[in-house]
Amino acid sequence: MKPRVRSKARSKGFSRYCDIYIEWAEVYLRQGKDAQRALELADQGYSAARASWITRHLAKSGFGIALSVRAWALALLGRSDDARESIHRALAESGGKSRPDMAGIHYRSAQALKALGAALEAEEHLREAAKLDPDGLWGRHAQHELTGTA
Repeated sequence: MKPRVRSKARSKGFSRYCDIYIEWAEVYLRQGKDAQRALELADQGYSAARASWITRHLAKSGFGIALSVRAWALALLGRSDDARESIHRALAESGGKSRPDMAGIHYRSAQALKALGAALEAEEHLREAAKLDPDGLWGRHAQHELTGTA
């Protein structure tokens, strides 16, 4: 099933219309299903973010979010070097201004690193996510993983 996405004309510049691609990609990744399709959706989300004036100029964290989801999919596909490059780009291109978004980028990067078997590096990213946004969604997810609580 392909996700329905608003056209650019209907979105009228809505900066996060690319989120639907990323959200669907994450559904596939969390379910452990079809990492290749998740990668395709993450790439579409990144392309949509690049096409958005608002994302390019005001909400750069959208790039990092898409690239961290891309890294997770690449890791599940066994493409270690590509996954690590996407993590690096996610952190570099995100702009670093939104603490909740940065926490999400670190959380997703940790998932990619765990899939690659790099547990210590993953733990560093989880700690950073928990520190950046301790009361937010991604910070809480990270803290739960670090402490082993559900």
